[in-house]
Amino acid sequence: MTETKPFTQEKKTYFTIVLKTALRRRWWMYVLVLFVTLGNFYLYAAKGRSSHLVWALVGLGYFIYIFVYLYRFSYSKDKEDFLSEKQLFFNDDALRIEESAGGFGEIPYHRIHKVVDESDFWMLYLSKNQFVYIPKDIFYSETDYERFRQLIHTTGNEV
Repeated sequence: MTETKPFTQEKKTYFTIVLKTALRRRWWMYVLVLFVTLGNFYLYAAKGRSSHLVWALVGLGYFIYIFVYLYRFSYSKDKEDFLSEKQLFFNDDALRIEESAGGFGEIPYHRIHKVVDESDFWMLYLSKNQFVYIPKDIFYSETDYERFRQLIHTTGNEV
């Protein structure tokens, strides 16, 4: 198996991923709430009714609540094990992730349903909500990087 450098996922990166995922999945709901909020702000400015201001503040509070909820979820102490140091090993059949605490997981490439290619990392989705974070700067050589990239992109899965 080919070995990579140990890596960790920062809480800030995890929060960004969680926030982007929430926005991608429920964008239509956020747009609807935004239109209702802006419409109520407009009606409050035009008519001066306090009920419109209340609804506008409720809509604004919804966005604040979602942001704070996802922030607390990402930065909670429960995520420390999930974000701990890991090391990736891979060959032609599967990839193996070993945690610094001693746990490990082996994932055959056919279990990867989707690969999201970001600028600094890959997200390998094993299901709709479960993904594996792999940074692009953990490889010892450009050859290892290219080989891994080809392995995850040629498994017949959506990219």
